[in-house]
Amino acid sequence: MLKTMRNPRALVILAILLLAVVVAPSAQSLPYGVSGAQNDGCTCHASNPSAEVVPSLEGLPDELEAGATYTLNISFTGGPSGTDPGATALGGFHLWASAGSLAAIDESVKENPDGSVTHNGIDNQDTGQGNDQTEWQVEWTAPSEGGAKFILHTNSVNGDGMSTGDMYGRLAVDIGPQPVEQASGLTVLATAILLMVIITLGCVTWVFYRQNPDAFAWENFWPWFSDFITSTDHKKVGSLYMINGLFFLGVGGLFAMIFRIQLASPGNDFLTQDEYNQFFTMHGTTMIFLAAMPMIAGFANWIVPLQIGAQDLALPRLNALAFWLNPAAALLIFSGIFSGQGADTGWTGYAPYIVSHTAHSGATLWWLDKFSLSLHRRFLVSTS
Repeated sequence: MLKTMRNPRALVILAILLLAVVVAPSAQSLPYGVSGAQNDGCTCHASNPSAEVVPSLEGLPDELEAGATYTLNISFTGGPSGTDPGATALGGFHLWASAGSLAAIDESVKENPDGSVTHNGIDNQDTGQGNDQTEWQVEWTAPSEGGAKFILHTNSVNGDGMSTGDMYGRLAVDIGPQPVEQASGLTVLATAILLMVIITLGCVTWVFYRQNPDAFAWENFWPWFSDFITSTDHKKVGSLYMINGLFFLGVGGLFAMIFRIQLASPGNDFLTQDEYNQFFTMHGTTMIFLAAMPMIAGFANWIVPLQIGAQDLALPRLNALAFWLNPAAALLIFSGIFSGQGADTGWTGYAPYIVSHTAHSGATLWWLDKFSLSLHRRFLVSTS
């Protein structure tokens, strides 16, 4: 790094690369999604789609012909559009297709750099005539093979020049042969956790087998295992902490892998918006409270009594109880996410997210988890 700082040519190249990343992003992050993705569109007019606005997409064939060009008619009904005689605008739309190419037919529609099309709105470069209608036409050229998925957002505006009181609707249409439906993020997570449980039990069984291969049998394994999980010996409790930490290190890594799959490409629908927020929150919580802290406690259980020359910690039974608060807390964490209402506040849980009207039962269970882990820390300190 120091050599790079002293080399003017290297600094110039690095500056050019950084500038290229800034001026030519592959996608733009927005409060409601990613530009060019299927969720992009109309939430500037409302935070959620309204059932009063009914989008329509006509012109798609019953049987798709590869490479053919079709004229699509876009329209909507309902909402506040046209209710004000002096309205300066009626509505707008945004259409995204997963395959093929979309093209504008007239000046009421414009093509976006990401391949989607939208109404010609009012800004420094547009005429704004696409705002004065509720129907538009575009052309779509089908892909050479396979089908396509369309996401249509339509705006219904009251024409007062402000977004207050406006509404939008959303329509999803699939045509032609579709890819094999992928498993949801929750299904992948449940399968991966089950795999982690099997791997962990396999490792424990292997350790027992290596101790005495000749005595490897269930009648010998269960007494050894039950003694290990009920022991108050600081070394065995420390080992339990380490096994717990390593297990949840894998689980937290699975959370990270799954929500990074969602971030891998614009338009990815592997996770819903709510699932992404839940997985992000659960990743941070799992890594800190169920992986890092138990591993620190495991090292403390092993090392501190040996350092001070003590036979065990001050309160061995309380120390063992402190460990078993960890799996109890884990059940509280994951019971929320597997019911579809996991905590989605960010792992720090700052107000106002955790106390607002959007809080739900999953967030409550998550806070109970934090309470049990705070008890765990108090018990651990009292035994040290």
